[in-house]
Formats: sequence, C-alpha cells, structure tokens
Amino acid sequence: LKEAQVRVVTMSRHPFDVLLSILRYAQIDSGTREWLWGEGGDEDQIVGADPTSDEFARWAFSDRARALLDVTYSWLLDAENAHVRYDRLIHSPQEEVAGLLRAWSLSARRPIEDAVRTYTPFAVNAITGSEHARHESSASWQELLSTGLIDHLVERYQRYLDQLEVTVPVASGSEDATI
Repeated sequence: LKEAQVRVVTMSRHPFDVLLSILRYAQIDSGTREWLWGEGGDEDQIVGADPTSDEFARWAFSDRARALLDVTYSWLLDAENAHVRYDRLIHSPQEEVAGLLRAWSLSARRPIEDAVRTYTPFAVNAITGSEHARHESSASWQELLSTGLIDHLVERYQRYLDQLEVTVPVASGSEDATI
C-alpha cells in the first residue's frame, strides 16, 4: 500500500476584505461566536452594522478581529503549506490550480475547467445551504471603507499586509473614522 500524503493549501485574502467578509457573514449566521472558541469575543456588535458604521470600525480594531486575522497569518508562516491568493484565484482559477499541481508534480484527474465550473460560488452555496460564497472583487474594501478607516487599518494590520505582500493605495484625502 502506498502511503497517502496530505498536502495543505491555504488561501489568503486581503485582510480588509476578510474583515468585510466577516461583517457580511455575521449578518446571516450567528455561528461566528464559535470561531476560535470565542477568543477575543464575538461579532454580535456588528450584526446590523455596515462598513461605514462606528460599530464596524470599533470591531475591526478589536482583539477579536486580530485573532481572526491571525489564523491566516499563522498558516502563511508554515513553509509546508501551499499558498493561494484569493485575488489571483478569482482572476485566473485554472492557472492557479494548475500551478499547485505543477508544484506538487501532480496531474489533474479531470479537466481543471470542469472543477472550476462545478465549484462556482452559486454551487458552493447550494452545497453548503449558505448564501455566503460570492464571486466578487478582491478589492471591495477600497469601495466600501472610508479613507480614514483604511489609514487606521493600515497602521493596525501592517504586518499582515507585509506578509501577504499587498499594498494599500495612498488616500488622496482623509475622511474621519471613529475608532
């Protein structure tokens, strides 16, 4: 018998998009309080909030938000894990999957295009019974967050941005953000 090898693929997403994704998910599922066994609190304070609200800004700077972002950060530090970036996967899913297979010297069992079609956000929602998966821009944070909040988030989460090698465009003006 050939021993099976487990390969771990981690996906990273811009930290500000992750914060917005958590905000959206908290609106449809109260199960977030179970994430990380409640470390740092829960998302109750952002239920009913929007990305421009003071509630969201306060939560985004909480120990809870940091703990949730730490999950991806810790995976990235493990050199054994393969890493896929959400923005690249959305832009060119076939190329990203093919790159993983090449890195592992594996070949696809079926056409990659078939898998991409099978696991669209709509199909994933149908499988999971959720409405959370969406095919969206990997930069929705630029459209939804105020420049003032973005500036503060950059200060708070600079190590994540550096680890992911992502940049944040310099804001032309600065709107106030209450934190």
